Amino acid sequence: MSAGRSVNLIAISDLLFRSQVVTIPRIAEHLGVQYRSAQLNLESLLKVGILKEVEGTANPRYFPAREIRDVINESLRPEAEEQLTSLTVHTFHNSCDP
Repeated sequence: MSAGRSVNLIAISDLLFRSQVVTIPRIAEHLGVQYRSAQLNLESLLKVGILKEVEGTANPRYFPAREIRDVINESLRPEAEEQLTSLTVHTFHNSCDP
């Protein structure tokens, strides 16, 4: 895999945390590349299972990152927020100790 492709995959990963459903045109726009380049990058993510195609979609086809969506949704649950707050407070207090 080329260095350029690796950089693009990182940029797509960043996009997926903001929008868990992407299309090839959206990826092309985000990366500032042609459709074919975006398609090749997307195919890499399909191969490793980060994206799945929504069957029956066309023009554009939709590709959700379900696992990323699930992690984000899980983190938004009230008990997860309480745990994060508790951890943050604990970490802050520990960092203030001499």
